[in-house]
Amino acid sequence: MKPRETIIRSSTTLDKEFYNIPLFGEVKIDDKNNPRSHYDIGEIITNSRNSTSQSFTVRAADDALSRAGQVLSLADNAGETVFDRLLIETLHAPVLYAVKRGPILNDATREDALAAGVHRVADIVTTGSDAPGTILDRCSEEFRRFYDTAELVIAKGQANYETLSDQGPKVFFLLQAKCPVIARDAGVPVGSIILRQGRAYAEHRGGQPHSAMTAARSDRAWN
Repeated sequence: MKPRETIIRSSTTLDKEFYNIPLFGEVKIDDKNNPRSHYDIGEIITNSRNSTSQSFTVRAADDALSRAGQVLSLADNAGETVFDRLLIETLHAPVLYAVKRGPILNDATREDALAAGVHRVADIVTTGSDAPGTILDRCSEEFRRFYDTAELVIAKGQANYETLSDQGPKVFFLLQAKCPVIARDAGVPVGSIILRQGRAYAEHRGGQPHSAMTAARSDRAWN
C-alpha cells in the first residue's frame, strides 16, 4: 500500500480525517513565527486526527460533495498545494482550483499549483485578484462566474473564512483558528482545526450583514 493510501480513501463518503488532509500543511507550514523549525509530519497528522469537527458539518459536506457536479477549490498558502492535490485526487466531481492572480504574502499562485502537479487533477484558474482571501467584488468577472456556477466551494484558510463566511451554505471552510477573533467567531479555542459550513443566511448585527471580516474589523475598532 502506498503511504498516502494509509491516509486517503477514494470514496464519496468521507470522514473527519479526510477533510484534515489539506490542513496538514496549514498547521505547521504557515508558521510565520518560527520559519526555520523542523517538524515531524507524523506528529502533524496525529494532531490533525485528534482535532474536533462537528459531525453534522462533516455529514453536510459529505452530502454536498456526493451531489456536486462541479467543485471550486480556493487555494490558501503556497506550501499547501501538494496537500490540496491529495484531496482533489480523491474527488469524483471535476474541480476548478483557484489561485491568486499574482504574489501576495505567501498565498498560492499558478506557478505553485503547477509545481505541485495540481494541473494533473484539476483545472487551474485565478481569482483575478491579488488581495488576501476572496473578496468577490475585487475578483474578475470570469472567476465570479466560476464561483456562481460551482455547486460546492471548498475554501481554505483564515483569509477565505474572513471574506466568505456569510456567503451561504455551498461554501465549506477548512482552516485553523490562529487568532482569538476567528476562534470566537467560530466558537472554538485558538489553534483548533475547523471544518465549517457557510452561513445559510447572513446574520445581522445592528442591521448589517455579519461575516468574520466584520467581526475582525469590530474587534480592531474596540481594541
